[in-house]
Amino acid sequence: MKKIIVVAFLELMFSQTFAQTIPAGVYTELAKFPNLTADYVKLLPKAVNDQFMQKEEAYHKNIKSTCLPRIDVQYVSNLTSPQDAAALDFESAFIGIDATLCFVNTSVEKVIALFGDREFQASSVSTIKSSYKNGDLICEKTSAPTIGNSHYCYNQQSFVQPDYILGFSFNVWNDSVQNANAPVYFREVMVSANQTGTVTEFHLQTLVRGPKLNFFQKAFAKGAISSEQRSVYEKMKQRLQ
Repeated sequence: MKKIIVVAFLELMFSQTFAQTIPAGVYTELAKFPNLTADYVKLLPKAVNDQFMQKEEAYHKNIKSTCLPRIDVQYVSNLTSPQDAAALDFESAFIGIDATLCFVNTSVEKVIALFGDREFQASSVSTIKSSYKNGDLICEKTSAPTIGNSHYCYNQQSFVQPDYILGFSFNVWNDSVQNANAPVYFREVMVSANQTGTVTEFHLQTLVRGPKLNFFQKAFAKGAISSEQRSVYEKMKQRLQ
């Protein structure tokens, strides 16, 4: 019964609520990438958001009684099957995370709160050099070897049901390239936590478009992100269990 309620909730979110919550800053930052059309800038955030919601819905329809942790980091292209050269170039350099993390004897509230805590993220992810609040936004300054420095801000929002929480964030601001040479043109993170008995299952989806990387930078970034995510998982388990 609970699975049916969660799926119904996701369908309602997907059809009525969620697409209306994409902040204006998402479109502003996308438009900074050279030669993207206004129609494409309007299209991409909703297309990514729709794909995330569809995966989240399918994930909960197929959830098993036994939670199996996994962390998958991949480069993603052709999100919207674009036709023009600028959009094709833009969609050639996304990197995504799709992960399931498993915890016991805790709660959906504690899992979501810990993962979204800026101090926990700053202490757990080596590329985050500083983190601070700016009103309702969380801002981070990052530095990644061979890639460069970033300085961006993102929002956080969550929707709560009994034993289930859905949260998301979008990047809404970048510093100038003079101050941070690796801008984050697009970043969406969607997380969910689902409680089944003593097990809390955490689902993470992330899609990021930063600077375009060469082959060696891509290999380094993918390996570093995979390692960081495994470290974050272990630190979450230490804090929660």
